[in-house]
Amino acid sequence: MRRNDSSVDNNLSSIQQYFPAEGELLKNRYYFYPNQKAHLPMHAGPDPKVLKEIIQTEMPFGKYSGRRIYELPAHYLEWFSGKGFPKGRIGVLLETMFVIKTEGLQELIPPLVKMYRPR
Repeated sequence: MRRNDSSVDNNLSSIQQYFPAEGELLKNRYYFYPNQKAHLPMHAGPDPKVLKEIIQTEMPFGKYSGRRIYELPAHYLEWFSGKGFPKGRIGVLLETMFVIKTEGLQELIPPLVKMYRPR
């Protein structure tokens, strides 16, 4: 039995906060049931293009201007989280890096650096 749309929308808000595209996909194709975890597609997670950009993109402004996004300290990303991430692509990159660092997913970074770091 399918839950009502408002319950689905409420459950999706946390997913959409970090992964907007996947949240929209789930809204269109999957339903959430009580006492069960969401049925996530195999490709759910951050966009690989975003992960590549986190490794290759330099911070364009501020105290850490010139540093790659993945090199930014957690306290700086936390500051952005409190003040609001910038609009546009740089905001997406900073917010994704914030989630990686605050959720203990830093082990994702070293293999990405090996693959994507400009030489």
